This record gives sequence, C-alpha cells and structure tokens, in this order.
Amino acid sequence: MKKLILYFLIPFIAISTFLIAFLFFNNEENKTLETELAYTNKRIKESDKNVEEEKKLYKFLSKMPQTHNKFESIRIDSNEESLDQTYYYIKINELLGQRVSSKLLDSYSDSVANELDYDPFSYAYINPLVKNATLSKDTYNKMELELKKQLQCSNCLTESSPYIIYYLSKNIPQFKSDKATEIIGQFILTESNEENLIYYLYWYFSLVNDGFSTSKYHQEILGKANKTIKKSSLKDYKDKQTVYILYSLSNLLKNPYDLKTDNITNSIDTFNYNFNLYDIYFSLKLLNEGEKGINKSYKKMYIDYLNKILPSKDNFYPMVAVEKNNMIDMITWQLIMDYLYDSNKTYNHYLTNYLKKTITNSKLSSSQTELYYETLFFKLNDFDFPKNKTKSIYHSLNNKTELVENYYLFQAGAVLGYKLNTKQIKQLKSETKDAINKGEVWNIIVCLDLNYTYNEDEKEVYNLWKLNKDYLEKNKNIMNEKAFFLYQILKESMGKSGTKSEIDTYFNARGTKDVLLLDGDSDTLNLSTIYSYLSLLHLHKIKRK
Repeated sequence: MKKLILYFLIPFIAISTFLIAFLFFNNEENKTLETELAYTNKRIKESDKNVEEEKKLYKFLSKMPQTHNKFESIRIDSNEESLDQTYYYIKINELLGQRVSSKLLDSYSDSVANELDYDPFSYAYINPLVKNATLSKDTYNKMELELKKQLQCSNCLTESSPYIIYYLSKNIPQFKSDKATEIIGQFILTESNEENLIYYLYWYFSLVNDGFSTSKYHQEILGKANKTIKKSSLKDYKDKQTVYILYSLSNLLKNPYDLKTDNITNSIDTFNYNFNLYDIYFSLKLLNEGEKGINKSYKKMYIDYLNKILPSKDNFYPMVAVEKNNMIDMITWQLIMDYLYDSNKTYNHYLTNYLKKTITNSKLSSSQTELYYETLFFKLNDFDFPKNKTKSIYHSLNNKTELVENYYLFQAGAVLGYKLNTKQIKQLKSETKDAINKGEVWNIIVCLDLNYTYNEDEKEVYNLWKLNKDYLEKNKNIMNEKAFFLYQILKESMGKSGTKSEIDTYFNARGTKDVLLLDGDSDTLNLSTIYSYLSLLHLHKIKRK
C-alpha cells in the first residue's frame, strides 16, 4: 500500500479528508498523479461544484456534436491567424456598429492583395478594402485585369468563374459590365446542384438589382428562380450563409420567406458555441432581417465575446479549428461529462460504447499520450483492457531505458500495473538528478511524477519534493499547461493547497454572460485545457471542505 501522503501529513490530517481519499484510491497498484486525480473525480462528487462560470463550460461541451460514431471538438487556435475569420470579424463589427482598427484594416488589405494571386476565393474578402478606402492602385489594377480575363471568354462555362465575376462586379462599381449577368445566367441555366443554383440566382438578381442589364434568357432564369423559391425551404439548409442567401433571393424576387413562420430567427437567438465567425455573421444578418432585429442584449453578447477573445483590436482573428474523432479529445470529453459534470443527464453512453469498441478492435496506437488515455478510460469505466495490447505495452516498456522521454508510456504502464525493473529504477534516479541539475521544469515535474508512481521509498520521494518545491513555485507561471496541471496535483498531494485565483490566472480565465474562455499553451478552449481547469477546481473545492 502506498503510504506517501498519509505518512507526511499525519500532523495535518484534520485539514483534509480529501487527502485520505486520495490515498485510499491508490492502494492496489501504482498510479500517476493524473490517474489518482481522475479516480478522485470519479469517486467524490461535489453537489456545489457546478458554479455559474463552470456551467458555461459544460454548456459549451454539451453542444459539441456527438453521435454513436462521430465526435467533433472545437478550439480556437491562437497560433494561427485566419484571413477568413478576420473578414467576418470586420463585417460583424460593422454590422454591430463597432469601430474597426485602421491598423487592422491596413494589414488586412495587404493580406488580401497577396492572397489574390494564389486563391480565387479571396475575391470574397475585398468588400472591406473598398468600403474603407484601403484598396491600393496595384490591387485595383490586378482585379481589373482579372475581371477582363473572366469576361473575355469564348467558352465561358469552362473558362470563367461566376464567383470571381460576381464579387468583382458587386464591389467595384467602375467594373460594371453587362457581360457579367450574361455569363452568370449561362451557369444558372446549366446548373443541376440545388445549393449552387441558389448562389448563382442570388448573384444574378443582386447585380440586376444594382442596375446591371438582364440576360437575354432572363425570363427562363426568372422561372427557374421562382421554381427554386417555391420548392425550397429555409429549413432545408444548415449552412447559415446558404439560408441567408436563399432568404435574400426571395426578397429580390418580391416573394420573401417568413422568418418567423420558419422559426429561423428563434433557432439562432442563442450564443453560437461553434465560435466560427462565418456562422455568427450570417446568423446576425438573419436576425437583423427578422421582425425584432438584433436586440441590445444580443448585440452586447457578441461585442463582449469579441473583445474577450481578441483584446487587441489591431490583431488578426485566430483560426477556429474543428477536429473529428480525435481519440484523446473524445476520452477527455467523456471524463469531464461523466466525472466532473454534476448532472442527472447522461450525454455519452453511446460515445463510451464507441470508444470501448474502437480501442478494443484497433491496432496499438503509435502515440504514447493516446495510449495513456486509452488505458485510463478503460480503468475508470471498469473495462478490461485488451490483453494483446497490455502484452505489447509491457513488452515495449521492458525495452525502454529512457523514462522521461517515454513518460506517457510509463503512465500507461502504471495504470496496467507495470513495475520498473532494476535497470529502470537506477535510470530514473539518474534522470531525476540530471533534470534537477539542469533546472528543466518539465523534466523535474515528470521525474517527480515517475518517482511518485514507481519509487517505493516514500521518504526519498518527499525529500525530492522538498528540494524542488520552491524552484517549481517560482517558475509556475512559465510552465506549460501539462506541467502546471501536474504541479498543482503534486502540491495538493504534499499538503500545500493551491487557490482558485492561481488556477484562473494561469489559464487566463475570462468570462462573458455566455461563455468562459480559457487559454492553454497555444489555443483557447482546447478540451485538455478545460479538463485540466475543471479537475483542478474540483480538487481545490474538495480540499477546501
């Protein structure tokens, strides 16, 4: 039985029943710091833990698409700037009556000008350049040449792009040419894809509404448009731009859909938790078309969100990343919703079954991190980990001489009951000494965790903690996310309590009425970040009691 925590905390036993529980769950096999905390989350439920700020995270998580075989995780990648998202950031601010930084507009204009040479879809981004008079002469000339090339086609259906023709003709009045509607009309008459047709029809009638001449096939195009409006419904499409384009087309044809009857405005009158500004922009456009428009509270909701996610108005907006069926994300989501979310509602029986089946039937993952979370998932759900995989992990561990380098593999081994051999015990001592001498924060944390897990000399483990605790505390704000997470668990296990303020500060926790934003190493609202944050809050609350 591992006695480390109780052994050194007898004088302080009255302050924390949690620490006894933390010890109790580690009485059968070696467990890493993170594994012990996961067990604690499973065994100890706190009815008051879902305070208002945390509920925002659970609401966000519950909105992630999950089915029996599909899961999509969403995060905001702070390391990647997005021209597309920045375009919609500018358009949303304009729609909400907010000032856009002139420095951002200048940088945006330069980026669009560069992209035009490589990506024809960038022509959709030129509106802010024209509207804010940041269109350079070189860019203007480049676009004029491109439109001439598009219009001087002999076989227009193969040589031209209605997309480029529309955006250049729509945004720059000097480029007006009757050939634009004539060519787009040809695409309308030959298009069989319903969604493409909606866009072509909207582009055609939008230009006609701006004073462009009608096509010689106008009556045929008009008939096709009316037929499309009659047989289509706004509810047929999930893409918000398509819904808005279809609605706008019906307006141009003087036969508008009833947004209220179709329940479109009601269905989007809540915060959009996919964070994609493309969706948010067209949702706001649809609301603006509704009977009540964009009310003050809804407007404030998004202004607050944009200010929190992008406090510097001079910067480009970050990329919103969506990842499908990421194994670690799915397991992390399941751990949060099963063991941290205090709710009678069960979200994930189907996901649990899917994960069990997938892990059982798949080959051994090449990712050590993924292997650890797979073993943790099976252990917490009281499933038997596949014997063939256990055998392979043991075989791999027996041949490993570097422990820090293979940290997650040794974590997985600990969950499965692996014990270090004599050579590995000696190597752990050597790597621990080396990490301390070099002052490598991550390596020190890893070595302390590995000693905590595998070293049976409890006094030696505690002395290692005493030797390093001041240095680690001094460097806690420059730790990577995982190191900070493990350090906080280690600190609690050694009797030194962390604080909610400390956790909030590290993760830069900041909230609006609808969402709590958390920053990890390189992104915002990563599932691993949310799991670390909620787990540490849970740990803090139990200790506090």
